[in-house]
Amino acid sequence: MDLEAGAGGFLAVFGADGGETLRDLIVTFAVLGTLVYLIKANGFAARLRGVIQEAIFANWQLALLGAAAIVLSLASGWRTWDGMRNFTGEPVLSLMITFGIQAVMLIVAWLIGESFAVGMNQRFDGTSGRAGLPTAPLVWCSASRSQERFSTGPFTRSEP
Repeated sequence: MDLEAGAGGFLAVFGADGGETLRDLIVTFAVLGTLVYLIKANGFAARLRGVIQEAIFANWQLALLGAAAIVLSLASGWRTWDGMRNFTGEPVLSLMITFGIQAVMLIVAWLIGESFAVGMNQRFDGTSGRAGLPTAPLVWCSASRSQERFSTGPFTRSEP
């Protein structure tokens, strides 16, 4: 690296407002250092690492499902934040709205999936076990009946 280019970059960062920028950097590093010390001092990081390892190795399907849900929520949240930022013009407000929307969607989706998982292991007499074949025709009949009801209801378009 050229010494003159390095000195020019240093002066560009710490030039006219060098003292104020340097003070902001020192405060930022001090806060980050304090947070890292506090997390390591009370054993939180070790406990968190142990819980994550146990979840991944003991129930890897659930860990994979959780990771996929988080990644998909982040991807969807990015687009939601971008649209809300264009709509409101306020990035912080858009971030708060996006966080609320994504949290509600993730929790509701997780609860729906959990209710289906629990429901598939219940019988009508209250004992556990897999739902039998007689439930399949009931689901098919109710779905076809609801489709028929919606396609002939008062809000359907009639062709002239």
